[in-house]
Amino acid sequence: MALSFVEHCHAMPFLSHHAKIVITKTKIDDWTLEIARNPFSEGQTCKLRAVNNRAFYANGAVAFRFRQRWDLSEAVYRLDGAAPRHSRNDLPQLLALKVPIDRGGMDNASGGLVWIPYDRLVEANQVTIQPQPGRNLTNFRFRGLRSLHDIAIAKGCVPDSRFVER
Repeated sequence: MALSFVEHCHAMPFLSHHAKIVITKTKIDDWTLEIARNPFSEGQTCKLRAVNNRAFYANGAVAFRFRQRWDLSEAVYRLDGAAPRHSRNDLPQLLALKVPIDRGGMDNASGGLVWIPYDRLVEANQVTIQPQPGRNLTNFRFRGLRSLHDIAIAKGCVPDSRFVER
């Protein structure tokens, strides 16, 4: 005797539920680490970002958010009040790290982000950025960044491509 389509579907074994993504969050001072694990695929993504969401880690660098329409090609920063450095001087290292620096259009490639290699920031407590000549200075703190980065590496957030922005 042939089964109807509905009876046939009920007779087939289906998974009773989807694999749930397990998310763990760790906050230390000004930074938050979020690790999402898929127990079925054993895949994992990591988000390391400032609590205020104005900065995030990806590909061995930290991106600092400004208005998306701003041209940040002339941005200058200082680490802990040291000598100023033009962010464009970091371009060779950022390209070697495969940082996605071309997020905007042809007329404004930065897409509102100033990228600084993590190894420049690891010992710093604060960066002050002037996004454009004549614009106000913006301070970003790093309390918790180094500790959370170390925790992320210990929990399997390697290679750096496991780190995502959103």
